[in-house]
Amino acid sequence: MSNVSANPVVSQSPTQNPDPSGEIDLLVLGGGISGLVLAWEVLSQRPEWRIQVLEAGEHPGGTVGSEWIEGCLCERGPNGFLTHAPHTQDLAVRLGLESRLI
Repeated sequence: MSNVSANPVVSQSPTQNPDPSGEIDLLVLGGGISGLVLAWEVLSQRPEWRIQVLEAGEHPGGTVGSEWIEGCLCERGPNGFLTHAPHTQDLAVRLGLESRLI
Protein backbone atom coordinates (compact mmCIF):
# COMPACT_ATOMS: atom_id res chain seq x y z
CA MET A 1 0.00 0.00 0.00
CA SER A 2 1.28 3.50 -0.71
CA ASN A 3 1.73 6.26 1.86
CA VAL A 4 -1.96 6.39 2.72
CA SER A 5 -1.19 6.94 6.41
CA ALA A 6 0.46 10.29 5.65
CA ASN A 7 -2.01 11.36 3.01
CA PRO A 8 -4.89 12.07 2.44
CA VAL A 9 -5.82 14.35 5.30
CA VAL A 10 -9.39 14.07 6.56
CA SER A 11 -10.75 17.18 8.23
CA GLN A 12 -13.95 19.08 8.83
CA SER A 13 -12.56 22.40 7.63
CA PRO A 14 -10.62 23.43 4.52
CA THR A 15 -8.51 25.65 6.79
CA GLN A 16 -7.05 22.52 8.46
CA ASN A 17 -4.76 21.89 5.47
CA PRO A 18 -1.42 20.66 6.88
CA ASP A 19 0.56 21.81 3.83
CA PRO A 20 2.30 25.11 4.75
CA SER A 21 1.83 26.39 1.20
CA GLY A 22 -1.92 25.94 1.57
CA GLU A 23 -2.01 24.12 -1.76
CA ILE A 24 -3.70 20.82 -2.44
CA ASP A 25 -3.96 18.82 -5.64
CA LEU A 26 -7.33 17.20 -4.94
CA LEU A 27 -10.16 18.11 -2.61
CA VAL A 28 -12.62 15.29 -1.95
CA LEU A 29 -15.97 16.35 -0.53
CA GLY A 30 -17.27 13.62 1.75
CA GLY A 31 -15.32 11.14 3.83
CA GLY A 32 -17.69 8.21 3.43
CA ILE A 33 -16.49 4.97 1.88
CA SER A 34 -16.77 6.40 -1.66
CA GLY A 35 -14.76 9.51 -0.85
CA LEU A 36 -12.09 7.52 1.00
CA VAL A 37 -11.80 5.01 -1.85
CA LEU A 38 -11.51 7.86 -4.35
CA ALA A 39 -8.70 9.46 -2.31
CA TRP A 40 -6.94 6.09 -1.93
CA GLU A 41 -7.23 5.27 -5.65
CA VAL A 42 -5.88 8.68 -6.73
CA LEU A 43 -3.06 8.44 -4.19
CA SER A 44 -2.08 5.00 -5.48
CA GLN A 45 -1.73 6.52 -8.97
CA ARG A 46 -0.28 9.89 -7.87
CA PRO A 47 1.56 9.38 -4.53
CA GLU A 48 3.05 12.87 -4.74
CA TRP A 49 -0.35 14.55 -4.72
CA ARG A 50 -1.56 16.43 -1.66
CA ILE A 51 -5.11 15.27 -1.04
CA GLN A 52 -7.59 16.59 1.48
CA VAL A 53 -10.89 14.90 2.32
CA LEU A 54 -13.56 17.11 3.88
CA GLU A 55 -16.08 15.32 6.08
CA ALA A 56 -19.00 17.12 7.72
CA GLY A 57 -19.57 14.36 10.25
CA GLU A 58 -17.63 13.63 13.42
CA HIS A 59 -15.45 10.97 11.78
CA PRO A 60 -14.60 9.59 8.34
CA GLY A 61 -16.12 6.35 7.10
CA GLY A 62 -19.73 7.30 6.55
CA THR A 63 -21.95 4.54 7.87
CA VAL A 64 -18.95 2.24 8.52
CA GLY A 65 -17.70 2.13 12.11
CA SER A 66 -17.35 0.36 15.43
CA GLU A 67 -18.74 1.35 18.80
CA TRP A 68 -18.67 -0.16 22.29
CA ILE A 69 -22.16 -0.26 23.82
CA GLU A 70 -22.59 -1.70 27.30
CA GLY A 71 -19.47 -3.85 26.97
CA CYS A 72 -20.30 -5.16 23.48
CA LEU A 73 -18.51 -4.22 20.27
CA CYS A 74 -21.16 -3.20 17.73
CA GLU A 75 -20.21 -2.90 14.08
CA ARG A 76 -22.19 -0.72 11.72
CA GLY A 77 -21.86 -0.35 8.02
CA PRO A 78 -23.41 -0.26 4.61
CA ASN A 79 -26.39 -2.42 3.79
CA GLY A 80 -24.27 -5.02 2.04
CA PHE A 81 -21.08 -6.07 0.35
CA LEU A 82 -21.50 -7.16 -3.25
CA THR A 83 -19.15 -10.12 -3.62
CA HIS A 84 -20.51 -10.81 -7.10
CA ALA A 85 -19.29 -7.35 -8.21
CA PRO A 86 -15.64 -7.83 -9.19
CA HIS A 87 -14.64 -4.25 -8.36
CA THR A 88 -15.74 -4.59 -4.73
CA GLN A 89 -13.88 -7.86 -4.21
CA ASP A 90 -10.77 -6.51 -6.00
CA LEU A 91 -10.72 -3.47 -3.72
CA ALA A 92 -10.89 -5.67 -0.61
CA VAL A 93 -7.94 -7.72 -1.88
CA ARG A 94 -5.89 -4.61 -2.74
CA LEU A 95 -6.57 -3.20 0.74
CA GLY A 96 -5.30 -6.44 2.30
CA LEU A 97 -8.71 -7.41 3.66
CA GLU A 98 -9.22 -10.65 1.75
CA SER A 99 -8.59 -12.89 4.77
CA ARG A 100 -11.27 -11.01 6.72
CA LEU A 101 -14.05 -11.61 4.17
CA ILE A 102 -16.70 -14.08 5.25
